Amino acid sequence: MPEDRIIYLLHQLFKNKSTPAEKEELALWIEASPNNEEWESHLKRIWEQFDPQEAMDETKANELLEAIINKDKETRTSSTDGSGRPLGMRLTKWLAAAVITGLLITSIVFYFRKTAPLPKTDLVHAPVNGIKPGGNKAILTLANGSVIVLDSMGNGSLGMQGHTKIVKLDNNQLVYKASKSGESPKKALYNTIATPNGGQYKIVLPDGSTVWLNAASSIRFPISFTGKDREIEMRGEAYFEIAKQPGRPFIIKIMAPSAMGGKIEVLGTSFNISAYQDESAVSTTLLEGSLRWQKGNESIVMEPGERVIVNEKGKTSLLKGVNTDEVIAWKNGLFNFEASDIQIVMREIARWYDIEVYYKAPVSAHFMGTISRQADISEVLRMLESTGEVHFSVEGRKVYVSP
Repeated sequence: MPEDRIIYLLHQLFKNKSTPAEKEELALWIEASPNNEEWESHLKRIWEQFDPQEAMDETKANELLEAIINKDKETRTSSTDGSGRPLGMRLTKWLAAAVITGLLITSIVFYFRKTAPLPKTDLVHAPVNGIKPGGNKAILTLANGSVIVLDSMGNGSLGMQGHTKIVKLDNNQLVYKASKSGESPKKALYNTIATPNGGQYKIVLPDGSTVWLNAASSIRFPISFTGKDREIEMRGEAYFEIAKQPGRPFIIKIMAPSAMGGKIEVLGTSFNISAYQDESAVSTTLLEGSLRWQKGNESIVMEPGERVIVNEKGKTSLLKGVNTDEVIAWKNGLFNFEASDIQIVMREIARWYDIEVYYKAPVSAHFMGTISRQADISEVLRMLESTGEVHFSVEGRKVYVSP
């Protein structure tokens, strides 16, 4: 690859402006490069050009850079964890700036070349028996109150609700196929799909809209959308891709504590809503299209890359230039921590692995990195422990956290 192209790709990565195609191009070059010193040389050059928001003395910055490169040299001979799953921390503008400015309060080892397993620690040194990653699990409650455990059902038709056929496909998604007769039930019939801790599920609604439910989440919806609006209710976290139907807005009622609740109105768009009861805020992030966020008399028309946050006191904030990859990492099978504090990190882990978390003492630490949601929980805890800021012990399904 021409040198100027490599420099450009690394510069884009440092500035957090890489397109998916550029990231893939850089990853392929790193993977195929026979010269380990080549990428180090380019890394150093970009590092020197990088302009963080704050500066630290040059000697310290160079020491940190050399430590990263030397650590990579020590571990580059092994690039997987033994099961074929690569591990590692993703380099972003915040992390690069934090390292240079000395703001990084942890000792996370990170790479953006071939990744290697993190060192084992004393507390979490082997797979934890009985605690497995989450999977495609959900419970469907029909209009008559009947309950269907979806992960225990075979593929095919699960029955009829009114004039709508419910089908479970072989890729673990549930599809509602509305009758072509145009008939509508005389009385509105509602179904509810709920995921437990350690569950996720994909649903195609009667209008063709698609919903991905994260763990400990649910949606309630009519088996046939009638009238001028398409309206559903949701709890927890979900990613939506709404089918366009001009003149028939799709409305989502967010079932959260009253101060944080709200309503989303869309025509055709992609977005993520996180509204867990145990979090201190509800957030809506728009990826494509446009939508209107509403709460009482307050209304915000959002554009792609924006996020509306409502805290527990009802205060609303609008953020622009949001890293949407982080927001929907869960949908793509990843944990993606972006300067996340330990409480947020552990709540996310608890929901996915269906564990209980207890703190032996106050812990103040922030984490940044990416790891597969299919990794064994011991791998995830080991990654966090490698920072030196936090330690874990495990008893059954209880995880104890200490400084």
